[in-house]
Amino acid sequence: MTIKTLAVPPLYTPFPTAHHRLDSASIDALVLPELVAIGLLEPDHPLTRSRTGDWAAFCFPTVPDDRLLMLAAMSYWSFVWDDATTRGPLVAGPRKAAEAGRVVQSILYPEEPALSDAPWIRGVRHLMTKTRAMSSPTQWQRVADCLVSYIVSDLWCHGLSYGKELPSLYEAMLMRGENSMRSWALGLLPWIYDFELSPSEMNDPIVLVGIRLGGVVVGLDNELSSRYHEVAEKHVNALDVLRHQHQCDDDEAAIRLVRIRDQVMCLYLRAVDLIRDQGTPAQIQTVEAMAPIIRGTTDWGMETMRYTHDLTDPDTGKAAPPMAAPAITYSTTPMAGLDDPPLVAEMAWMWQSLHLKVPA
Repeated sequence: MTIKTLAVPPLYTPFPTAHHRLDSASIDALVLPELVAIGLLEPDHPLTRSRTGDWAAFCFPTVPDDRLLMLAAMSYWSFVWDDATTRGPLVAGPRKAAEAGRVVQSILYPEEPALSDAPWIRGVRHLMTKTRAMSSPTQWQRVADCLVSYIVSDLWCHGLSYGKELPSLYEAMLMRGENSMRSWALGLLPWIYDFELSPSEMNDPIVLVGIRLGGVVVGLDNELSSRYHEVAEKHVNALDVLRHQHQCDDDEAAIRLVRIRDQVMCLYLRAVDLIRDQGTPAQIQTVEAMAPIIRGTTDWGMETMRYTHDLTDPDTGKAAPPMAAPAITYSTTPMAGLDDPPLVAEMAWMWQSLHLKVPA
């Protein structure tokens, strides 16, 4: 495996960095013993060194402590599932689809007898039971729905990664947006911040597109931060699609990806402006809550060891050397904006959904 640290242009991100009052060590001290006790993690599992709990602290800096700790635990669970399907016993074949079905049943019906003793089943049953005790019925159902959406998006992600053909750039963007955050956000945000979002408020077109656009930005940023990890896992990354389309190297592909990402960021900010003008307080809070997630995901991506350590070289089967994380910097000016034609032709609907004329 030959790869160098990715050179990333500054990202248009007009949000300040923020962090929860609990630091990474405090979060892990409170969360990891419980996850070890229920059998989700072994004490020396590589994830215990990944500072995964700090992702929640960067992305949700103002939530109550108990919600933050539950979100950190869910993040560890999602990585255990992800690792099982990329480097563990569920990498390929029908067992993966069958186990995904068991996970979905465990999410929706955690009180029923377990269908498997796998750690990801034990973990999600425990977390969903615990979540029910601290949620309204509507909040709990939305959390369940969003985790089911995450499992579906994960199957989509890995189906593309192990397929024989590259997806279109548009599909790669949507898939990563779903898998990185969109599938989580609509269900989790009202629960995390402890407010109610009615069905009519949730299904407002501006709310839906705002969350989707924010998720795509998070997904594309994650493509940059996790490049070394993706190569090691032989995952299809949007950078691979751009390299193939333009016959270029990683660094040029990164420049092209950041231009697309900045344009999507401008669309997200347009959605924020619209919902502030016409939305309810709950709708505004929902769409605005994507901003610290966008900034927090890249801040965390530069510090976590998940994307740079404890990886296997797919060419040799041996441990891959550690790699420095890409140095992410931020800009107050986008590389491409709303007055530029859509950089991905299929994105034109996003302008129309936000009451904008599509630039020619």
